[in-house]
Amino acid sequence: MDFMERVTGMFTKPEETIKDILSEPRMEEALLIVGVYGILAVISSSISSLHNGNGISIISAVITLVITLIGWAIATGVVHAIALLLGGQGKYNPQMLTSIGYTYVVKYIPLIIGIILILLMPVVKVPSQPAITSGMTTDQIKTALQPYISMMEQMYFNPFFILSMVISYLGLIWSCLLGTMAVKNGEKVSRTTSYIAVFVPMVVYIVVYTLLIYGSYLVIKMAYG
Repeated sequence: MDFMERVTGMFTKPEETIKDILSEPRMEEALLIVGVYGILAVISSSISSLHNGNGISIISAVITLVITLIGWAIATGVVHAIALLLGGQGKYNPQMLTSIGYTYVVKYIPLIIGIILILLMPVVKVPSQPAITSGMTTDQIKTALQPYISMMEQMYFNPFFILSMVISYLGLIWSCLLGTMAVKNGEKVSRTTSYIAVFVPMVVYIVVYTLLIYGSYLVIKMAYG
């Protein structure tokens, strides 16, 4: 298969496509797919920042792109390591790294939908950093943090924000389903083993990510709300 046949095949005939990728892994293609996903992530964060009246930082854009690429390598490494512990016999590079990279292509759809949802959200102004010093009383800290708490409430409990998170998680699940095919065929393991190798880290990621968002709000709200 050529590049475009593989891209469309991830949607129409994923297992056959993944087998073809594993038989002839072309790292530059996977790098392009993950790179485009990273660029879309940068566009999403930039639109969100502009929508709320803030500027765009070139440094943060570069960091987002770099984190996307590093995240691809780490996620593949974690899945590969678990598969090896469960009897897998695949190779991290180029087979698994390339095949997992291709699974990012289906996440374009939820990311683009997320960008649209951002534009539908009401503008939420990010307040300037509060001046909190060690000598401040609890009441003074509460007063300083109120704009942040209000901003978090407006953003995190907005229906469009919640919907965008749900859609992004659905995209992640879709990508992981393709990942199980890559693990099953690339690591030469059973379907059950491939599900364990892929979905256990995915569940951990979703739980930690959700706790970081809503847990931070709840901690600040309970302490200073």
